[in-house]
Amino acid sequence: MPRGFMDPSILYEKWQIEMGMDTNPSYWAIRARRHMYEYGTTELQIAKVAYKNHKNSVHNPNSMYQKAFSIEEILNSPLVCDPIHLLEICAPNEGAAAAVLCTKEIANRYTSNPITIAGCVHTLATYSSDFRLPIDSMSAKISNIGPTENTSRKAYEAAGIGPEDVDCLEVQDTDAFCEVEIYEQLGLCKPGEGGRLIDEGRHRDNGEKTS
Repeated sequence: MPRGFMDPSILYEKWQIEMGMDTNPSYWAIRARRHMYEYGTTELQIAKVAYKNHKNSVHNPNSMYQKAFSIEEILNSPLVCDPIHLLEICAPNEGAAAAVLCTKEIANRYTSNPITIAGCVHTLATYSSDFRLPIDSMSAKISNIGPTENTSRKAYEAAGIGPEDVDCLEVQDTDAFCEVEIYEQLGLCKPGEGGRLIDEGRHRDNGEKTS
């Protein structure tokens, strides 16, 4: 990821760029405001996501930043694009991960507790591979299941499990509100109930499983 903004013409049409609809993070803020309007999600609930993530970073030696912040510090940090604050947005960075895959017989030579992959799915959204595009109308009520919801449904089916069977989930948190939406898209709660899930503390590492 380069520092600053990406070239908007990679993703957006000319008219979207001229209207300022491509500016990062305006599209996150638009989606957050819409969610707040429809479901009553609050800025405090969004801040609680950032609070949890910053708190978790202290225990990860590979974190880009290792510093916890209070709810007050998060809400009082500079407002970038209403309602998203500075401490609720990820910094541009790069990362990598690797996993060694092998048969169960080979894995048993090295460990008595091998990890088995129950399901692996790759798919796209119904109409667009990116939830931000097109932004013709933020209020349009069309059936367009996003990639996260679409993929998670197929992954649960392939593995023969549901969200209630998962102990740990790693979710996208480009901004704190994005994580709220993904809770819902993964089936951890019903649409619009992401804020309640947060207030109940189920998003924390010691939180109760979804019901």
